[in-house]
Amino acid sequence: MSQKIKVVFKTQDGKRHPMEVDTNITVDRMIADFLEKRKIILQLNDYSFIVNSLPLTKDVVLKKKVKHVRQLKPDCVIQVRKVDNIDGSNQ
Repeated sequence: MSQKIKVVFKTQDGKRHPMEVDTNITVDRMIADFLEKRKIILQLNDYSFIVNSLPLTKDVVLKKKVKHVRQLKPDCVIQVRKVDNIDGSNQ
């Protein structure tokens, strides 16, 4: 049986992007859906996603279904951060 919850993606500029999420999809699919809606899917590696100090980009978490990640509950806030990559070869 499929259940949906509402989660809020909050970006660094303070904007809130509510999204309805099926609890039977994986965390990586949820993140991809968010990035696709914002038309920034090609910059996937430029962003980090954190909920209650749990990084959602760890492989252990990405492959789990949303319903199996304890921190992902109705109306939870997922912090979206743009990561500035530093090129180590220029230092």
